[in-house]
Amino acid sequence: METLDTNDANSIGLVGTGRMGRAIGLRLIKLGHHLVVWNRTASNAETLVSAGATLASTCQELIGRCQTALIIVRDSEAMNEVYFARQGILSSPIEGRAIVEMTTATVDAVKHAGAAVLDAGGIFVDAPVSGSLVPARMGQLVIMAGGRQSHVAFVSPILEKLSRKLIHAGPLGSGIVLKLVLNLLLACYWQALGEALALGRSHGLQLDAMLSLILDSKAAIGALPFKTSRILGTEATVEFDLAGMHKDLLCMQRSAEDVDLVLPASAAAAQSAGEAVERGWGGKDLAQLVRFVADQVNHDQSVKQVAQAKTAL
Repeated sequence: METLDTNDANSIGLVGTGRMGRAIGLRLIKLGHHLVVWNRTASNAETLVSAGATLASTCQELIGRCQTALIIVRDSEAMNEVYFARQGILSSPIEGRAIVEMTTATVDAVKHAGAAVLDAGGIFVDAPVSGSLVPARMGQLVIMAGGRQSHVAFVSPILEKLSRKLIHAGPLGSGIVLKLVLNLLLACYWQALGEALALGRSHGLQLDAMLSLILDSKAAIGALPFKTSRILGTEATVEFDLAGMHKDLLCMQRSAEDVDLVLPASAAAAQSAGEAVERGWGGKDLAQLVRFVADQVNHDQSVKQVAQAKTAL
């Protein structure tokens, strides 16, 4: 295996420069780390390159230049490509390198990648995050790590700079399982909130009035105050899009199927999110699932009432 020079030995690799990847990368650059980045679409890495990062031409090159690499790509398919493609992470020796897998993917995909890295003599920690872009920029994420205790300890100095809480959830795969647990609860809440608002509107209540009372009650979760303006449509900024939420819900369903588990509530949320994406809502903030569900339920009610009226004639 090639010897890293002094500068490269202190470099951190980042594979994936989407919204969260950019936020994490800017945090590390701000703290004085030299960042080597790679993204399938190189132009998406321009923000980090302009801030001082070095752009690698392949994952293979990135791993050769960095002691530790963070991976945060779109989904399981993109993750598999990063590891197993011809010039991917595992295309050259990685003994002693540390891979921190932060992608929200299926449990099986994460375990498969992790086992391959460990078999090749590398260090592997699955460490997905909970939190949005602002906490990422401020180093206030919650990171759930899965892997060997010694491996988590090895990458902790970096992860602690990105988080307000770093949890060792258990062995390999435990981090992604805990992330899916958290995301499942949030997705089901947005689905249920949409249904609740549809019920209220069908009986003449106003959307903003209902949300105002919910916010002032125990029915509100911690994320709701930050998402209300997006539900009402008065703010259009996107922290995490509906297409990504739908992808996460599919990860939950597939990971549940792997252990013969049926999750009906998240299945309903996955169906709603999938319909929203099909109708062009994929780029909207995930909180817009609430509005989509409420609108869809009320629309279905109207269609049913029209059909019943025609039948009565």
